[in-house]
Amino acid sequence: MKKLKNHNKKNNRKIVLFVFVLFVAAMAFPLTACGKGNNGNDSSSVADMSEPGANAPSHEHLFYNSKIMMDHARLASDSGVTLQAEYSYGLALAPVSALRFCADNILWLKGEGETVDDIVGAAPFGDWDSIIAAGLGSPLPFYFEGLLYQVQGKDAEANNCFKLAKANPGYEEQDFYYLRSMSVDELYGLRNQCVEMELEILEEYTPRAFLYATRTGAEFSPLYHAALAGEKIIEGNDAAAYGCLINAVLSNPQIPDYYAATVLLGLQTGEVETAMLMLNEGLWAFPDNGELNYVAATIEYAAGNMEGARAFLQIAMADPGLPAEFAAECEQLITKIG
Repeated sequence: MKKLKNHNKKNNRKIVLFVFVLFVAAMAFPLTACGKGNNGNDSSSVADMSEPGANAPSHEHLFYNSKIMMDHARLASDSGVTLQAEYSYGLALAPVSALRFCADNILWLKGEGETVDDIVGAAPFGDWDSIIAAGLGSPLPFYFEGLLYQVQGKDAEANNCFKLAKANPGYEEQDFYYLRSMSVDELYGLRNQCVEMELEILEEYTPRAFLYATRTGAEFSPLYHAALAGEKIIEGNDAAAYGCLINAVLSNPQIPDYYAATVLLGLQTGEVETAMLMLNEGLWAFPDNGELNYVAATIEYAAGNMEGARAFLQIAMADPGLPAEFAAECEQLITKIG
């Protein structure tokens, strides 16, 4: 939250909570504990396939790893933890889509179709931006874009993409150069496998992220998205700023720093449902986080639940990392409660 406000000094506007909006939020979307759920999914899992051997083609390892991430996503979804599930689904989807789009392009380079779009057809994604946004944490869209440049002899462009891929701490060395030597029939077979897996994932997961700037390779970093949100606020584009903050959370929901800022701006811009999802799941993942507990206390106060407000405030003020501005707000709210 502090970083967001530092970016906003130009016009000295402060993110505030309007009691009426909070009251509506509290009534329509009450604070809840994320409990066990069941999405009714009986799709295939990693248990249905054996791990590829060390000498298996790289794409078989990619498919296997995607299945592992799908299992993680389903476990999170069955526990009612939407954001953690979306993160894992994104890590399952983006590598498969990137591999497929790379194969589409190589097929076109081999003379198939008049345009790449002819090869893409009804496949889910036909550009790198959409694939990156589908799985912000994955480095593989940058790798496969680099591979595509490499097979065309565009080494400078390829090396830049590889550099961006390797900047992601989750990157592991890849070797898919053999794709250029595959026959047309083999490539069609591979891309059809990819499409089948893409559609399976998309039956369970709808990406909500969008890119709000030219891709840089830093899309895996919550700090990058938060900084971009600050720029959008300075521009007066609060809707885009809110989207950037959602991306900050979705790019790595295991980091607590950006949940509260996302909730606050979501409530201010009227995106109450998503804001309350962020708050509930943030509290589930980080129950002792002072900023989130302060926001929850404010909502309980607006709903007339003084006992609940006091309980959240007690947790908030026990957080040694609570920023000074939030501590001051807590003191003011305690005074109001009496």
